[in-house]
This record gives sequence, C-alpha cells and structure tokens, in this order.
Amino acid sequence: MNRFTPITSAILLLLSAEVFANNNTTIQFQVGVNNMANTDQADPTTHNNLVTQTQFGVSNNSDASQTTGTTNSSTTHLQVGELNVSESFQDQFTMLSSTFINQIGEANQWISSQTSTTFSTAFVNQVGSMNAGGTSQTSTTAGSAWANQIGTMNNSSIVQFGSAFISAFSNQVGSMNENEILQTSANFSLGSVNQLGESNNATIRQLETTLSIATVSQNGSLNNGSIDQTNTIFSSASIFQVGESNISESNQDQNTLLSSIFINQFGQANQWVSSQTLTTYSNASINQTGSMNAGGTSQTSTIAGSALVNQIGTMNSSSIVQFGTKFISAFSNQVGSMNESEILQSSTNFSIGSVNQLGESNNAVIKQEGGTTLSSATINQAGVMNMAEVTQTGATLSVATTLQLGSSNIHSTNQTGTRQVAIVAQIGDGNIGSITQ
Repeated sequence: MNRFTPITSAILLLLSAEVFANNNTTIQFQVGVNNMANTDQADPTTHNNLVTQTQFGVSNNSDASQTTGTTNSSTTHLQVGELNVSESFQDQFTMLSSTFINQIGEANQWISSQTSTTFSTAFVNQVGSMNAGGTSQTSTTAGSAWANQIGTMNNSSIVQFGSAFISAFSNQVGSMNENEILQTSANFSLGSVNQLGESNNATIRQLETTLSIATVSQNGSLNNGSIDQTNTIFSSASIFQVGESNISESNQDQNTLLSSIFINQFGQANQWVSSQTLTTYSNASINQTGSMNAGGTSQTSTIAGSALVNQIGTMNSSSIVQFGTKFISAFSNQVGSMNESEILQSSTNFSIGSVNQLGESNNAVIKQEGGTTLSSATINQAGVMNMAEVTQTGATLSVATTLQLGSSNIHSTNQTGTRQVAIVAQIGDGNIGSITQ
C-alpha cells in the first residue's frame, strides 16, 4: 500500500512507478489542512494502472484501490472544499476501466466500485453541499455509469450487476433530489434519469431484462417518477414530467415481451399508474396536459394489447383495464374538465374500445367481458354532462356506437347475444335512450 500523510499548508506531489515492477503509477497533490490520500496498488497481479489524487481544502479524504488483476485502468479523484470523502475500487481482473470523481463543496461523499468489469467507466461530479452517491459495477462487460449532481443534499445510487453492454446516467440539478438506478442481470440495457428543480424523486429498476431502455426526465419540483421492468425483453419505458407535483409509475414485469410504456405529463398535480404483466407485443401511451388529471392502464395476460390515453384540461379521469385478452386495443381521448371515462376488456378476443369526450363533466363507460369475440364499442361525446355506457357480455361479432352532442344526454347499450349491432345518435339537450340486445 502507498500511504502518504499530508502536511499542514503544504503541497505534496508524489510520483511512484514500477511498484513491484508492475508499472503502476500514483500521483498525489494536496493543498490545505488535514487532508488524507490513500492508494493501494500493492497486488502483484495489477499492471499498468494510474491513480491521480488532487485535494484542495480542509479535512478531505481520498481512498483509491486497484487490486486483483486490475490492468490498464485509471482512477482520478479531485476534491475542492471541506470534509469531502471519495472512495473507489477497481479489482477482480478489471481491465481498461476508468473511474473519475470530482467533488466541489462541503461534506460530499461518494463510493465507486468496479469488479470483474471490462471497458467500464464510472464518472461522478458533485458540486454543492452534503451530496451523496454510490456506483457499483459488478461482472459487467462494457458498462458505463455517470452521475452529475449540482445543488444541495442530492442523493444518487447506480448499481449494475451481472450485466453486459449497459449504461446508466443520472443528472440532478437543484436541492434534495433523490435517484436510484438498478440494473441486474440485464443485457444491452440503458437507464437514464434527469431531474431539474427541487425534491424530485426518480427510480429505475431493470431486472433480468434484455435490450431494455428506461428514461425519466423531470423538470419542476416535487415530481415523482418510477419505472420497474422485470423479466422483460425488448422493453422500453419513458416518463417525462414538466411542472409541479406530478406523479407517474410504470411497471413491466413477469415475462413481458416487446412492450413499451410512454408517459408524458405537463402541468401540475397530474397522476398516472400503468402496469403490463405477462403481456406480449403490448404498448401503453399516456399524455396528460393541464392539472389534476388522473388515471391508470393495466394490461394483464394480454398477447397483443395496446392502450392509448390523451387528457387535456383539468380534473379529467381515465381508466383502462385489459385482462386475459388477445389482439385488443383501447383508446381514450378527453379534452376539457371533469370528464370521466372507463374501458374494461376482460376475457375478450380481437376487441377494440374507444372513447372520445370534449367538454365538461361527460361520463363514458365501455365494458367488454365474459367471452366477447370480435367486438368493438365506440363512444363520442361533445358538450356538458353527457352520460353514455356500452356493455358487451357474452356477445359475438358485436358492434356498438354511441354519439351524443349537447348537454345532459343519457344513453345505455347492452348486448348479450350474437352478431349484434347498435348505432345511436343523440343531438340536443336532455335526450334519454337505451338499447338492449
């Protein structure tokens, strides 16, 4: 071990080469009071490695370790300020790996570890005070992890384990931001988080995934975004939130194949929850613009289901549930305020449900359940306080369409037989109708 005790108000420059004839090099440069730098390059299996440690300030601590077969790797620590702590490890036959840590401010902390990795890079930059960190790459082949934090009390953690060709990026600007990226046994996966503002929280988890991409971008304050992908293949999940107090969550798990979830929220206090489980070729896309819009999509045991929701305005609510179905699609479009829509497709085959609402306080419900086959239900409403409901139960080859223009119109359609068709149009105010087949 190469250990050098700093001298008060002194400059220490040390160049050590040919450690155990392995061509390892350590450069230490310290200016200030009570700074400490430690380097470990004593293992006889390490070759051609470089460690550079630079510290300006008071009571800074830097610890670098290159052991157990580390070859052609470099570690750089740069710390300016007070009470900064950085620690990095490169071991277990790490090759051509690089670790860079830069900390400017007060009480910054970071721990970086690369084990059995090849062509791996870990980059950390912290500017501000009381920032924390972590980065661990284990058994990765060509993984890269970046973290950049500017502000106050930011916290970031990146873990990549047993993976190949993966990358994880995190950028946080503001104060009290939190971020976590976990990629385990993942292949060709990419995780990215960008947060600008205050008190934002983002979590990305990719477990046993292949070719998966997860991206979270948040601009504003008090936003919360979470992405979870488990046992997924060719899956992608994206969350983009601009404004304040927006909350979104997406889940793709349990053998999901070729699935994609996209969530975009612009405004304030918008909420959305999306989940895809045991689905194949599934896609969910949500867009919310305005304030206090809410809803959720769920696709369970579906084969080729797709759900699309678009909400613009205030206090709109939409719910789409697709369960145990095949080749299905559900669409919901709501523009205005206090509109509500619900689409339920359960145990259906080749079904399509669609809702379009423009105005205020409109309500639309579509239910396709109980062995429905080749069914399609469409509701279009424009105006104020219109209500429409279509229920298809045990129906075969059924089609139901409802159009309402005006205010306070009410209509319901119920199909429980075979080869049923129903078309309804109500224009005006206060119209009431019903169809039963």
